[in-house]
Amino acid sequence: MNKLILYFAALTSCSLMSCSTEIFDETEEIESGTHFLKVSTVSPDDEVLYPVHVYAYDASGEEVSTLDINSASDDLSMELSTGTYTIAAVSGSTDFSKGYSSAPLMLAKSNVTITTKDVDAPLAMNYAVARLSVALSDVPEGIQDVTVTVSSLYNKVTPLNDLSESKPVTLSCVYDDESGLWKTDTVYVLPSDGNVTFTIEIKDEKNSSKKYSYEYEYKAKLLAATPYYFKGSYDSGEVNAKVTLTLAAAEWNEAVVENFSFGEGVNNNNQSSSDAKVFYVNELPTPCSVWDGHVVATVDDDGNALLLSLKEWEDVSVNDDDATESSEIAAGYVENALGDWKVPTMDELREVKYSVGPNITNLNKAILGLNGKELEAYDEVKVYVCSNGQMNWASGLQKFAEKYYLRLVKPVKFIKNN
Repeated sequence: MNKLILYFAALTSCSLMSCSTEIFDETEEIESGTHFLKVSTVSPDDEVLYPVHVYAYDASGEEVSTLDINSASDDLSMELSTGTYTIAAVSGSTDFSKGYSSAPLMLAKSNVTITTKDVDAPLAMNYAVARLSVALSDVPEGIQDVTVTVSSLYNKVTPLNDLSESKPVTLSCVYDDESGLWKTDTVYVLPSDGNVTFTIEIKDEKNSSKKYSYEYEYKAKLLAATPYYFKGSYDSGEVNAKVTLTLAAAEWNEAVVENFSFGEGVNNNNQSSSDAKVFYVNELPTPCSVWDGHVVATVDDDGNALLLSLKEWEDVSVNDDDATESSEIAAGYVENALGDWKVPTMDELREVKYSVGPNITNLNKAILGLNGKELEAYDEVKVYVCSNGQMNWASGLQKFAEKYYLRLVKPVKFIKNN
């Protein structure tokens, strides 16, 4: 009996518990290479948004089969021929034509090869959106309308989590008598393709044609699976408010609470910001493994890890006239919707080298499995750009060369769910 099992591990909005969906082939006799897959769901107490849409794409990227799971007790079937497929699952709506959604979106994908043998294909459901809300205080009296426009957020996403296009998203604020704040609704948005600019527009009650507009730049990208709570305070110029960043308790990833000031008296050059780099997992990844479409190069017992970019750049300039090339590459790099990568220090690159050690084959297997560029372990010629020098991968020593290569890293921390 052939059997294909798909496990859907879902992050819930509170405890990040996991759930699973299993697909079983129950045909006693397979004819013409056709596989009948029976679908059943478990963990009825999970918070996955139903229906869950499941898509099968063949090796050419063509959609060959779909099915809907409308509840945890559904019993559905998918028919697939022998071959290699990408299976994608969608919980929630992928329609972001308004720029945002009122409900979260979870996505998962995995590559499977259907043969005459049993196949286990883990499908980890992850939030593909950020949760966003804005609250404004000290807005002058006599204001009838307040809007916040956020630029630039992706507004198209596929079941395979391919992001494209971007446009400003405008949110209306409503005055809350109890708190005295102008608040937006809590919405779910796709990640940004760069730093985010907030444009706050205030309309005078007495003169509806008179508008005041202020801008605030959040010097970081909005990341998926992260709640963001922006709290702005109007500054008339008489008193300059302090800008602080507080990390609050998380329901998804660690929440980012960003306080800022806007108005005539604000100098936005003094603003600061920070990104959450914490991810909650059911099991800690291991070195040289794949996690959520990324390669985990190193990880310690406390969950401190370094992700290594799938992409490698060659002939990167390190001349004084173009010393910012590598940092500009890092600023623009997004891998599977994850941004905020950095040029490694020599110590970080050495950490990757010596942690990998004899496991370079496993690391390259993980990289190639995600269609990345493998590392050449014993190339004495290749010298990589670091933020504080250049280092040869093979020797681990600082060297200079006629041609330089770049590999980015992303420090993260994994926290195991209780």
